[in-house]
Amino acid sequence: MSRNGATRRHPEYHPFVHNQEIQMFRTHQPAQETESAVPESARLLTPRGALILLLAVLVGIGAGVLAAMAGRHPAEAVLAGVAASAAAVMFFDRLVDHG
Repeated sequence: MSRNGATRRHPEYHPFVHNQEIQMFRTHQPAQETESAVPESARLLTPRGALILLLAVLVGIGAGVLAAMAGRHPAEAVLAGVAASAAAVMFFDRLVDHG
């Protein structure tokens, strides 16, 4: 009881607000979106493009290593790797679906 005889309310209680829901701390995290928050037009590289470039780099490295192991001059091995990588970009561009 307070001095004037009225009952004391909880300090967060407001008499004119109904259905009060006060959350001090969130107990759950908001759901994460599966897609990126970056708009499609602002992306630097699409997942398809990244896959094509990754495969092309791997092919180029493989061709360069094989050329070097075959006893070619290091400059020739690098050129073989670059040429294989360029060909692989064209090949995988046609092979990987635009989805």
